[in-house]
Amino acid sequence: MENTAKKYVEPPRTEKINGQIVAQASATYGHNNIVGNIYNEFRNFLKGKKCKVAMDVDTVLDDEQTFRPDLFVLCDPNKILKKDGKWLRVVGAPDLVVEVASPSTAKNDLGTKKDIYEKYGVREYWIVFPMERTILVYLLNDDKFDEAVTYNNNYVDEYSSPEDLAVYKPIITTSLYGDDLQIKLDDIFDME
Repeated sequence: MENTAKKYVEPPRTEKINGQIVAQASATYGHNNIVGNIYNEFRNFLKGKKCKVAMDVDTVLDDEQTFRPDLFVLCDPNKILKKDGKWLRVVGAPDLVVEVASPSTAKNDLGTKKDIYEKYGVREYWIVFPMERTILVYLLNDDKFDEAVTYNNNYVDEYSSPEDLAVYKPIITTSLYGDDLQIKLDDIFDME
């Protein structure tokens, strides 16, 4: 006897960028692990504070831009659209956004999305590159992102070049909390 019941198929995850619907690639184990590691660091730090951290929630910037950041920190609870006590989506720019780049998303993360996050006033934008174990951090200053600060904890020794030493920053901080929140890159990229 043939099973005629329809199988449930998860709808594809999408974002709206400049009015165009863009499909998002499925997340990998490594991607989700990195996002989870960053989430745990922010969640522990923000416990009892006004700002909240969330993952994978629709974030509506305007009719043409609806993103689904891997992770964000939001300090204005009025931007949360809720129903029956549950978060539905965020309407407005988060304070900090983290995107974990993949080969299929890196161009948008570094270009179009970065420009849009800047336009809408995201105060801090992280782009995480898992294979390189590197994070670029853009800080908003006078309505423009400054040149990215590169955090990288690749191995250095006495034979490392000055360029390698210049980007060896194994602990990341956020402009939102000064030096109060310090996250080791080893903890972010921990895959155990």
